[in-house]
Amino acid sequence: MKRIITLVFIALLAFLVVYLVQKPEVLENIWMWLVGLAGSIVAAGQRLIAFFKGNKEEGITTEKQEKDDFEGLTLRLKRYSDDGQTTLGLVFVGEHFFCYSLEDTFQLQKIAGETRIPAGTYSISLREEESPLTKKYRDKYPDWFTFHLQLQNVPGFENIYIHSGGTSEDTAGCLLVSDSFNISDKAKFLTNSRATFKKLYIFLSKELKNGKQVRIQIFDENWFQN
Repeated sequence: MKRIITLVFIALLAFLVVYLVQKPEVLENIWMWLVGLAGSIVAAGQRLIAFFKGNKEEGITTEKQEKDDFEGLTLRLKRYSDDGQTTLGLVFVGEHFFCYSLEDTFQLQKIAGETRIPAGTYSISLREEESPLTKKYRDKYPDWFTFHLQLQNVPGFENIYIHSGGTSEDTAGCLLVSDSFNISDKAKFLTNSRATFKKLYIFLSKELKNGKQVRIQIFDENWFQN
């Protein structure tokens, strides 16, 4: 009986190896899922560490105090992959994982339309101007879109928005969001961006219209080692 179980296990393992060799994109998708899971675990670990520090160390009681007593809503974008064309990241709203992000690649010297913005902390507000892109989005989503969500005071960049899109061709430094993506031999691309953007937009625009401050903290890939 043990011999039969062993042979079945070996056969299944061999089948799995052959399958992954023939379809390496499946292995990449599994890896991306594991990275997303790791990001959620890291966030949970940070909350646990902050809790214990709050109980043991005077003056360090909450994460809010460590972040200059910011009273508003914080988004966190944690970049984890850059293949020289596309950067992928994890977006957290507060302490909860919300979706993936897609940006341009890192460039030491900015190349217009091909470079992601620097890591840092940026306020988010509604850009209440009638730009061509705003009109395009308003015509496309008349039921819920008003003005673009804009990151403020980004060094070397102007008009950096959070919006929907598929690949790095759809962004010039802006942040594209989606709850799912795919990987092909040619590119990484988002697959459910419009629906994800709608959920995020409605939530953030409501917070902003209610007078709440909103910011985003962007971390480069070394956040994982740190």
